Amino acid sequence: DHTLLPSLPIPLLIVESTSASAKIDSSVIRDRIFLDFDAHEDNLDMAWRGVKQGVELIINKDYSHTLFFSGRGFHFCIPNVFDFKSSNDLPEEVKATISRYFPEADNIYDGARLIRVGQTMNEKSNLYKVPLLIGEVMSGTPEEIHKIAEAPRLDFRPIPLLEPEPI
Repeated sequence: DHTLLPSLPIPLLIVESTSASAKIDSSVIRDRIFLDFDAHEDNLDMAWRGVKQGVELIINKDYSHTLFFSGRGFHFCIPNVFDFKSSNDLPEEVKATISRYFPEADNIYDGARLIRVGQTMNEKSNLYKVPLLIGEVMSGTPEEIHKIAEAPRLDFRPIPLLEPEPI
């Protein structure tokens, strides 16, 4: 029996605010980029196409990554390959850059988001957020991914993110 953690708030942009209005200031830090490809209206096809395009871009550049099926889409985390620097305009810069390189990714770039923790169940789909191999996404089918996600994948060890050369 496994004790699984609930979804936890994980900031996509780490902010130290100096005002009650929580303005983003120059202390925003970005060391990795989180991409979210959701199956809107239970249609996994668009998310599937989007994540496959993202994977092709990343493997062609040989960047390290972590890739998960989230129970209703895909979560893809890559190092800060765009060399984003702290600034007041960082959320807009990230949004514009990600839209250019990953047009199918959801627009999630604001102050903070709730990101499902790996190996936890998505109650809408009754499937788990599980890590995936590139080959499972590139060669598999949505039905095969759903089968993998019926239970936690506790024996899987993702490759740690490495420092890349910027794009």
